[in-house]
Amino acid sequence: MSSTRTRAAMVAGVAALLVCLFSPIPAEAAKPHPRLGDTLKTWVQDWGPYLKGPDSNADHPDWKLCPDGTTEQITTEVQVGEIVDVSFNSCDISQGLTKAAALAEARMFFPKDTVSKGTAKADSGTDQLYYSASLGKTEPAKVLSADCNENSVKPGLFTVSIDPVGFGWEIGLGTCT
Repeated sequence: MSSTRTRAAMVAGVAALLVCLFSPIPAEAAKPHPRLGDTLKTWVQDWGPYLKGPDSNADHPDWKLCPDGTTEQITTEVQVGEIVDVSFNSCDISQGLTKAAALAEARMFFPKDTVSKGTAKADSGTDQLYYSASLGKTEPAKVLSADCNENSVKPGLFTVSIDPVGFGWEIGLGTCT
């Protein structure tokens, strides 16, 4: 009986370890974190200073690198002090994310009042469209939301583009990522 409990505990421990090892979102994301539309200052307050490097700066800050030390895992784009794009790259390209897993990760970066608005055709397949009233209130004067032809779209609309082979995702203002 005791060996059965020990074996079950070991299996549970190994399973928990595997989840931690292969979880593509860093442990820091488990705590409250900033979202699309938040200011760079908010991101720095929640996650600490962004990484310094040749590809990371105040306009395109990197927040997390893969274990290789060079591949950006989480990166953002800043316009007028506001985060307008969040991108995630899988560190393990041999094991891509399912569309459902990628979308679940991306949702952690959505504004809290986000609602689905359907889909849009994209070069890589189909992108998901979302709307946030709170994002729409803060965004219009600061940043132009546009479609792929640079036509203005309703402020607060944003797109989630998921890599078709599961290597990452991107959230961006407007309907063109």
